[in-house]
Amino acid sequence: MFIALCFILSATQLAFWIVSPIKFLGLLFVLHQLFFQPSFLSKEWVSLFWDQIQLNVAFY
Repeated sequence: MFIALCFILSATQLAFWIVSPIKFLGLLFVLHQLFFQPSFLSKEWVSLFWDQIQLNVAFY
């Protein structure tokens, strides 16, 4: 579904500053569905997401 969303947004040729946040939120939702249990964009979810970002950045 994310690919379909990206395709539709690209096909409409909307401005970049409109399309980018929509794609970013769609990507966050896909990551949530795959890897996280807490409800989407709750305090617990944001904390867990931020911890994972910090852990992955530490590998570099």
